[in-house]
Amino acid sequence: MDDKFFRELCAAGDVADQKLLPSYPKTALAEYKKIFQKMMDSKEVDSFVIAKLTLGMMIAEIKLKNYKGAFDIWTAGEDSMLCVGIRMIENAALSENDTILYLQIEAFLNSLSAGDKPQAARNVNSFAEKVCLYCEEKNRPMLAGAVQNWRKHLNEVFENNIPPEYLTKLAAFEARLPGTPAASEFRMLAPSKWEITW
Repeated sequence: MDDKFFRELCAAGDVADQKLLPSYPKTALAEYKKIFQKMMDSKEVDSFVIAKLTLGMMIAEIKLKNYKGAFDIWTAGEDSMLCVGIRMIENAALSENDTILYLQIEAFLNSLSAGDKPQAARNVNSFAEKVCLYCEEKNRPMLAGAVQNWRKHLNEVFENNIPPEYLTKLAAFEARLPGTPAASEFRMLAPSKWEITW
């Protein structure tokens, strides 16, 4: 992909991201899909762009409370470019902030799992701990929200009756933030700008 087209797609992606912040996720989702189609029509796929689009579409679906839509992106089949996007995110194609944001989404989607509750809780704990460690070191204002999300996710998994063995690491973070209640809604980090700076 030539640099001019890459920068054009990234500029459009930044505009779409801005629609997420004042809570216009439906507009953001439509814009991500336009960028996706423009890239596909060009027959030039960039790993960074497809990863950013995949992340943005998942955020938009969650903000629209279309959790199945987010789950479908997350579990897209091998024949889907969104599967490529997920693979790129998981192979460090994005900034550290966006990678942590993806972990937040993974923790959230695991909390909605209708399957193996202990496994879902272990996944939530693994992802949420990484998010909280990142926030503690690099994004302190988001730490309380990350801890609140964590308890909310476990409450979701266990229907507000969390077995003590799943609370050890969460309790350690909560002890550092006394009086922090469970979140009333899922809170996510803001996505990074569409630029490669690492």
